Amino acid sequence: MCGITGWISADTPIGRDAFERMTDRLAARGPDGRGVWFARNDRIALGHRRLAIVDLSSAGAQPMSHDARGLRLTFNGEIYNHPELRRELEARGCVYRSRCDAETILHAYAEWGDDCVTRLRGIFAFAIWDEHRARLFAARDHLGVKPLYFTDGPRGFAFASQPRAFLDLPGFAPAIAPDAFVDYLTYGVVPGERAAFKGVNKLSPAHTLEWRDGVIRTRQYWSLPDVADIVDGEAARLAVEDALRDAVASQLMSDVPVSMLLSGGIDSSLVTAIATGQGAPSAKAFTLGFNVPASDERAFAAKAAARCKIEHVVEVLEPNDIDGVIDATVEAFDEPFGIDAALPMIAISRFMASHRVKVVLTGDGADELFAGYRHYDDLSSLYGKWGKTTAAHAGDRRRAFLMRLLRKRFTPLAAYTAHNGWIADRSVAGLAGPALRGHAAERWREGRCFPNTRGPVDAGRRCDLATYLPDEILVKVDRATMAYGIEARVPFLDPKLVELAFRISPDLHYRNGERKALLKAVGRRWLPEDILTARKKGFSAPIAELVVPTPERRAQLMDSVGEGPLVSAGFLEKKGVEQSIRTSTYPAGALLQLYLLDRWARRWIWPKPGEAAALPPCTEDIRGRRIA
Repeated sequence: MCGITGWISADTPIGRDAFERMTDRLAARGPDGRGVWFARNDRIALGHRRLAIVDLSSAGAQPMSHDARGLRLTFNGEIYNHPELRRELEARGCVYRSRCDAETILHAYAEWGDDCVTRLRGIFAFAIWDEHRARLFAARDHLGVKPLYFTDGPRGFAFASQPRAFLDLPGFAPAIAPDAFVDYLTYGVVPGERAAFKGVNKLSPAHTLEWRDGVIRTRQYWSLPDVADIVDGEAARLAVEDALRDAVASQLMSDVPVSMLLSGGIDSSLVTAIATGQGAPSAKAFTLGFNVPASDERAFAAKAAARCKIEHVVEVLEPNDIDGVIDATVEAFDEPFGIDAALPMIAISRFMASHRVKVVLTGDGADELFAGYRHYDDLSSLYGKWGKTTAAHAGDRRRAFLMRLLRKRFTPLAAYTAHNGWIADRSVAGLAGPALRGHAAERWREGRCFPNTRGPVDAGRRCDLATYLPDEILVKVDRATMAYGIEARVPFLDPKLVELAFRISPDLHYRNGERKALLKAVGRRWLPEDILTARKKGFSAPIAELVVPTPERRAQLMDSVGEGPLVSAGFLEKKGVEQSIRTSTYPAGALLQLYLLDRWARRWIWPKPGEAAALPPCTEDIRGRRIA
C-alpha cells in the first residue's frame, strides 16, 4: 500500500519543489520511502510514497521502470496472484529485477497492454507513463478498494491517491463543488465519480483511464455476472468455502506479519479462523470495544480469538478519547465523511499502529455479497407479503386497488433508500444556503444503480456493491488505516469470490427470513453457533453516548456548525441546521454528520495558519519516523 501522484503539464515545466510537496502530502500512506521521477524537460512527473510490504529492499522502490519498453509505474495496492503471473510472464521471456508485485504490473502491461487489468487479482490503483505511445494509462481495482482522484485544467492533468495532494498543484485553489456538497447532505459522503473539491473527480471502480494529447478516456473493464446459475445449496456452500479459503490464503502473501481486525461478528471471525488455520505468520487479532453494551462485541471477539488460538489485543474507546479521534478523522478524511463508523475505525487503526501493525485482514464486503444488512429484510418482505395479499384478495377489488397503491409507493427502491443517510430528504432543501441555488438533492445514486428488473434482494445486493461499498465502507477503511501506514486487505472482495457470490441464487443467500444463510452454513465448520446467530451490530460508534452525551455538548457542536464558515459562505442555512437535526430519525447521527462537515471545511477549504500541523495523525508516523 502506498500513496501515488502524477502530473502532466500543459505548457510550462513542472516545479520540482511543488511536485515533491504534492507527493509528500501522502506521506502517511507511505512512511517507508519516497520516490519522484521527471521526464520530457520536467513536463511529466510521477511520485510515490512507499509502504513496504513485499520485497522490502530498494529493488521494490517506485516509480519503477521498464526501460526497454519506455514504461514508468507508480502503484498503490497488492496483486495477490503475482506469483502465478510472474511464472507465466517469465515463461514468456520477461526478466525480473525484484520480488515485487509492482514489477508484475509493468511486465503485464508490456505483454498484454490495457487488458492487463483483467489478469490482475488484487486491490490496486496505478498509473503507467508509456513513453513510446506518449500516453498515461491508469486503472482502479474491481471493487474500488483503492482510491484514485484526478483533475484536469489549464495547467495540465494530475492524479493522486487522495485530493490533499492537489493543494500543492500550481493554480489549484481549494473550493467546494456544489453538487458534491448537496450529495454529502443527502448521503453523509460524497458518492460516485464526484469529489468534494471543485474540478476534481474519482476514477470509478473497475475502470481504466487513458490520457493522450490532452484527451481523457475512461473504460469499464469488469462487471458482475448477469445470471445466477448455481441453485443447489450444497454445491454453493462447497464452492464458497473453497473460494474463501483460496482468497484468504492468497492475501497472507507478505514479508511482514499479517494481523486480523476482529470485530466479533461472523465476517471477521470467519476470516480470522481461516487465516489462523492456514498458518498466518505472527498473527494478532485486534478488537475495539465500547462501554455501551448495545454496541460492544468484545465477548464474541474473545470467544472467536480463543477458538482460533490467536493472541487477542483489545482497546476500549472512552468518551474522553472522542475529541482526539474526531481531530484525527478530520485530518485523515480530506473529503467530508459523516458516517459514524469512521470514528472507531480511526481509533482501532491508531491502536494497531501503536503495536507496529503494517498489514491487517478485515471482514468487509461480506454483507454486500451474502445479504447481511437489515434492509434486506424489508426488501424481501416488500413484494412477498404485499404481493401474496393482493393475489389472495383478487376478488376484493377495493383491497386489491389499495395493495397496488402500496406497491407503487413503497417500491423496493424506496425501501432501499429509507436506510441511507441521517438527514431526511425533505430537510436537505432547508439546509442548503444561497451558494447552492440550482443544486437540488436527489437520490440519483440508487436510481442509477438499483436494477428494478431483478428481485428485490438481488437488486439491493448489486446496488450495495456499486454504491454503499465503494462510497462508504471502503473509503472508511482505506483512509483510516492508511492514515497510520497500515494496509487493510479484504478477502471477501477477491474478484473470483465476488463473481461466485453473484452466480449463486439470491434465495440461497437470504432464505426463510435469514440473512447470510449461505455464509453461516459455510461458517459452521469454523465458528461456534452463538457467533453465527448473534444480532448484527456493525462496526459503528455509540454516537449518543460518546459524541453527544450531554445537552451542553450538543449545544457546543450546534454552535460550531451554526457559527461556522459554511454558514458564512452561504452553503448552509443556520435555521435549517437545527431543523434538520430535530426532524432526523437519529438526531445524534445528523448532528455528527453536520459537525464533521463543518470541521472538514475549516481544515481543508479555509484552514487557519498552522492548523494542519496541530492535527494528528499525518505529522508523525507512529513507528517513530518523521514522515511529513
